[in-house]
Amino acid sequence: MAIRTRYRLLTDGNTRASEGGSFYPDIMTLPIQRFRFSEPPLEYYLTQKDIDRPDLLMYRIYSTSEFDDIIFWLNGLPYISEVAIGTKILLPARQDLEDFFLENQV
Repeated sequence: MAIRTRYRLLTDGNTRASEGGSFYPDIMTLPIQRFRFSEPPLEYYLTQKDIDRPDLLMYRIYSTSEFDDIIFWLNGLPYISEVAIGTKILLPARQDLEDFFLENQV
């Protein structure tokens, strides 16, 4: 099974990787506005450890680290390294993340 990242949810843009190459994905086409919570998300306050190793946070919560970029976009956090300790984020149910990927994969 392929790793699930935001790039699997993007459509191609107008810029090619090289002459005759494939198109780069257009990051502005991420359908984050379509994300739906079927149950209340977990309110979580980031620690320094979470900021240093967000992959471990995702693994602890979801048993996989592949949802990190979607979680950060959903919470309006483009760069986890620039987030302050104690920042509250919402962690949706794993099924909501699974459904989002299933419904929006291009």
